[in-house]
Amino acid sequence: MVQGTAMILESPIWVEGQATEVLGELGAESIAVYRFLSERFSVEDPAQDRLFQFVYRSFYRLDSAGLSAEFKGRYFELMSIAKSACTVDLREIARELGDFPNLKGQSSLQFSFATKMAATVCARKPIYDAEVASIFGFQRPPA
Repeated sequence: MVQGTAMILESPIWVEGQATEVLGELGAESIAVYRFLSERFSVEDPAQDRLFQFVYRSFYRLDSAGLSAEFKGRYFELMSIAKSACTVDLREIARELGDFPNLKGQSSLQFSFATKMAATVCARKPIYDAEVASIFGFQRPPA
């Protein structure tokens, strides 16, 4: 749904109804790391906290995505700004991060990482990535 110029995404009600089943599919380690990130985010500035950044990049696979150091630095700056504002503008974040070429020099839309940021800032925001897309049967559109 689009409201004004900001994109608003909310979790479907049926997902909340399946929360216990979904959590059962996750390993204890994943849950512990997620809790660590959530707790650390609540008390630290993500743009300055190197431990938070390291664990976050590993957990959400930012380091495996072929992204530049400049992208990652700006990512955490934008996260810090969103935390201070208590809101996330997915459209603006995706647009700004899209200005950074990946390590192959290509422009790319990093929407899943924008949604991971949104879910970190506001736990009620959903994450949209390849794993979630597969659950819904979504496929990438042809290039």
